[in-house]
Amino acid sequence: MNRQRFQVIAVASLLAVLGAVVPLVISLRLSWSQSVAQQQQQLHTLALRALQRTGSTLADIRATLDALNALQAAPCSREHVARMRALVVEASPVLEAGYFDGGRLVCNSWGRNERPLIPAAPAFTTADGLDVALGIRPMINPQTPMMAFRSGRYDVLVPPSSLADIVIAEHVAVLLTSHGKVVATLHHPEAELAERLDGLPAAGLTERSVYALARQGEWTAVATAPRSDLAAGFRHLAWLLVPAGAGVAALLVAAVVLLSRRRLSPLGELKRAVRRREFLVHYQPVIDMRDGVCVGAEALVRWRREDGTLVSPDNFIPLAEQSGLIMPITDQVIERVVHDLNRALVADRTLHIAINLCAADLQSGRVLDVIARTLEHTGIQTAQIWLEATERGFMDHHAALQTIGRARAQGHMVAIDDFGTGYSSLKYLQHLPLDALKIDKSFVDPLDDEKDACAITSHIIDIARTLGLSTVAEGVETERQAQRLRAQGVEYAQGWLFSRPLPADAFLDYVRENRRRYPPPAG
Repeated sequence: MNRQRFQVIAVASLLAVLGAVVPLVISLRLSWSQSVAQQQQQLHTLALRALQRTGSTLADIRATLDALNALQAAPCSREHVARMRALVVEASPVLEAGYFDGGRLVCNSWGRNERPLIPAAPAFTTADGLDVALGIRPMINPQTPMMAFRSGRYDVLVPPSSLADIVIAEHVAVLLTSHGKVVATLHHPEAELAERLDGLPAAGLTERSVYALARQGEWTAVATAPRSDLAAGFRHLAWLLVPAGAGVAALLVAAVVLLSRRRLSPLGELKRAVRRREFLVHYQPVIDMRDGVCVGAEALVRWRREDGTLVSPDNFIPLAEQSGLIMPITDQVIERVVHDLNRALVADRTLHIAINLCAADLQSGRVLDVIARTLEHTGIQTAQIWLEATERGFMDHHAALQTIGRARAQGHMVAIDDFGTGYSSLKYLQHLPLDALKIDKSFVDPLDDEKDACAITSHIIDIARTLGLSTVAEGVETERQAQRLRAQGVEYAQGWLFSRPLPADAFLDYVRENRRRYPPPAG
């Protein structure tokens, strides 16, 4: 069937081209040059925005370093570390601050180093005198290389992406350079382009990309897009110039191709899956680390196609979030949870189910009305439905604050999911009325074999304890991990050590067996 559709499109395209060969020779050339110029103008605007972001971020970094150098507390005392940490929390791009004595890093915003560290040599110095080192691995998240900015006796660590963190199209890449060095990139730019950044003209084309750049002082920003992005503008201009007959033919062919692509595209399949309600829920048990009792589960969405095959969430959740389909999918998850577990939740008020919220729902609060309508007349208590949101949902802090306030007023417990994988949480976490903090699996995995791995997790636990939040560890797979987490005071955990995500019937069997092993106290 696909082959027949391809043959029809190919024949129709050939007939349209044969009907408009002469005018296309002239119009296509002019359309191409105009589409390139328009794309480069858009990219130039993006590059300017990136430089504006760089300037504001550097100003924040400079202000934080000035405040650090003005501290009066005894170096590396408890008060000194607390003040450094407070400044880190207030500075949105900063993840960590460090204090130097005798050319060695003796303490940072997480505490005193057992062995003073020799800092990395600076890669360059900015025009206003900040020494900059690249590829630094911070204590809080060593998996992600950071940039270190140093002034006086202090340095601060920031994610390189924060220097160019602007909302841009998926395929556009932005590079920031200083002193001939690539400092930050977004969306994996073309390697050859990055290597010869210094000698580029203001705009141009490479074999795979179209680009434009902007310069401001010592910084240069280059925005690029794949050459395939020129196609839409090129077609639009070409259709304006070709004769009417050829234009009609081209439009008909384009319509056939567009409809075929939409029907066969991943987005088209996902839309049909939403209409057909092909989504179900598996439940990952959550265990109380203090007594082994299953206190609930996290609801995890699964897509089961018509043929019975399951699609991994990693393969459709990003597309659902980009397209807005995540909201109707979330609604189906809520309905499925109530359908699957209504009787169990009413019979056992100690059980809860955690539902993940997308960023759009956290900002709009729409999902709270959906949950309220769905729970009506079911007997399920609002407190039995926990809500989880990742750090991306808190980018619009004011909207998130309102939604969380409404959720807690209605009785929901609210948790921040995958904590520590972004760079904005420390600034806003203390102001959000949260109930729990979920420790990301990336901080649990190293507990098996890294000598100092507990230090990172303990800092996260300390933050939660300071803010009065419960802690839930994700991705616990070994008894060694569980023992270390339990020793650190983590209240709850989930992961394959206890159970894989289970279909509803299997989850209910799991709860019954758990209750048999750990019966509630008499009376």
